Amino acid sequence: MKRFKYLLPILFVFAFIFTGFLTPAHAADVDYEIATDETFAPFEFQNKKGELIGIDMDILKAIAKDQALPIRLNRWALMQRFKRLKGTKLMV
Repeated sequence: MKRFKYLLPILFVFAFIFTGFLTPAHAADVDYEIATDETFAPFEFQNKKGELIGIDMDILKAIAKDQALPIRLNRWALMQRFKRLKGTKLMV
């Protein structure tokens, strides 16, 4: 029983040390481009100042803030988005 008494804390120390060396991929290394269109009110539309607002924009900004993701909003028409997807300039 004494052996287990010392074995468990040693295992926890090793687990703590080795998990410190495993670094996760940093999402901040990449700018995420969000392709959107302002014609789908109330989800996304343009206000008088020219800013994109709406439910989708609020959700995107909240996720980006929470996860510390740098995002860039691009206003592209639907067909333009399809062309960029085919040209592998965008990822889904």
